[in-house]
Amino acid sequence: MLESMTANIIMNTIMKTVGTIALALCLVGFSSLAKETPSADSLKATLSAATAPELPATAAKLVKDAPARDREATTAAVVKNRSDH
Repeated sequence: MLESMTANIIMNTIMKTVGTIALALCLVGFSSLAKETPSADSLKATLSAATAPELPATAAKLVKDAPARDREATTAAVVKNRSDH
């Protein structure tokens, strides 16, 4: 009897821990999806503030930091912004 109660307590603790970890991973995943796509004005401001030697790294960082679903559009916006100059 005591062994089954101990097993139930251990199993409940394990299930709560697994559930907590799963919830935390879901929340982290959703927060990364919620990143805002930088506006054209903020891209322009960031690129304008960079010096010529810093420009390639700054442009690469803007694209890398963009959400995956928006990387292509961000890349196009960065290239368009720089070609306007």
